[in-house]
Amino acid sequence: MKRVYIAGPFRAPTGYEVAQNVRRAGDFILPLAEAGACPVCPHTMTADLDGTMTDAYWIAATLSLLDGCNAVLQTPGWEESEGSLGEYARARELGLPVFEATQAATLPLELVEWLERNES
Repeated sequence: MKRVYIAGPFRAPTGYEVAQNVRRAGDFILPLAEAGACPVCPHTMTADLDGTMTDAYWIAATLSLLDGCNAVLQTPGWEESEGSLGEYARARELGLPVFEATQAATLPLELVEWLERNES
């Protein structure tokens, strides 16, 4: 099963905005599972841990998660997120395919086709 890392904004000025970012990233979990992928969503894994460790720690930890994935799904707004820009750069270093979602909770067709071609 292919592991797809969900990349998108997490940090925000308020707790409410962080929660919204977590929800938006989490909305891609079920569509990825239904497409046959194993979703890796650091947002939902660490949602209640905001402020517990340094930003540097969480960035390193999530990049470590990305290192074990087969592809990356960039969610809307990723290009405005420092963390997502770093994840994009790491994915390129690793030669991973990167797919960009343009709509909330909607997988790009290219990702669905890639999963179909790369089953197992």
